[in-house]
Amino acid sequence: MNLLIASLSVVIAFTGLYLSVKQKRLGMILWFLITYFMLCFIPVSLSEQLAHVQNYTNTSFKVSLESIRSTLLFVLGFNCIFLAFDTLFYQLHKSSAAQLVMQNPSERSNILQLIFLLCQGYGAIFYYLSTRDFQYTDYVGNIASWPVVFLFCSASGICLAALRRNYPIAALMTIPFIYFMAHLKIRSFALLSVIPLIYILSLQFNSKSRSIFTNWRSYLIALPIFIVLLFGANYAMNTKQNKERETGLLPDAQMPFGCAIIIEGIDRAHRSTGFDGLILYGNNLVNPFKRLLGLHAPEITDPPAVMAQIYEGFRKDEKIKYHYPVLWYTDAYLAFGIFGLFLAIFWAAILNILEKLTTHSAAAFCILFPAYCWHAYMLIR
Repeated sequence: MNLLIASLSVVIAFTGLYLSVKQKRLGMILWFLITYFMLCFIPVSLSEQLAHVQNYTNTSFKVSLESIRSTLLFVLGFNCIFLAFDTLFYQLHKSSAAQLVMQNPSERSNILQLIFLLCQGYGAIFYYLSTRDFQYTDYVGNIASWPVVFLFCSASGICLAALRRNYPIAALMTIPFIYFMAHLKIRSFALLSVIPLIYILSLQFNSKSRSIFTNWRSYLIALPIFIVLLFGANYAMNTKQNKERETGLLPDAQMPFGCAIIIEGIDRAHRSTGFDGLILYGNNLVNPFKRLLGLHAPEITDPPAVMAQIYEGFRKDEKIKYHYPVLWYTDAYLAFGIFGLFLAIFWAAILNILEKLTTHSAAAFCILFPAYCWHAYMLIR
């Protein structure tokens, strides 16, 4: 029965992926991630029970077959609701990036491209000087700085260069991001740079095809880069300082197991964060600017911190704020229990609004698309 439920989630995910690819939506990135994680739920469905030990307290508990089934049913229900409303909301705007990526930017884009290159030069040099002795934990505690702001802004220059068919410049501009991903073990740098580039190239090389994957050139472009990113992401995960667990061959493949374990822990501890996660989400939109201006963020319960307490047994009063994000299904269940299913409607609306804004014009696409890719992964993860 559990395998059947997990298989239905895979079918739902592939349906969403197929529709988004056929429509050449930005949402294909989102549905690719969902499909990936649904495939990772298959091993969970084959488990008769899960045994877990909190590393910090050495407390152990087991997740029964019935609890695993409840988790799989919650995930299936969330995916079904999200697919239905994602499809509905898309019909209201029907935005596609296919036409945008085929436009030739005006001559004024030369000046804009130069500005992005200067931003990257300043950001990469000074960020390298300030982080050359950093480890992963140093990055987490010192993420806000002007050089990283300029570096992240330069990701828009990669999109602009790709739209202008200046592929050597686009490729060169990804190098600082790849370096910092490998050095700091942070995959966000690839999400802001390499993933947008792959998407744009796929659409451009298949402008006359109904689907971006019907042309062999897409595979020549996407598959080698995807394989490198896959192993690069896995390297980043498995070499983080103070790591407690290996991810194996595939990055984040253990998260579905963590999802079932934490949902069981939520039921045992009767934990709930209510609207705190959504409030924190809104607050995080302005948090980087608050940090740069020296303003303190309000104290809001951080759902990943609660998950870390459940998963590892960390205390609330720890000096170091541990966090352990485990997919948006766990976030939804931690917030409202079974009623967290309705958050699928909320996220479908938010993501379609972002998709509409990003595809409004070529300028909006260049500016917002790197952030869209980053946001899609961080939201689901």
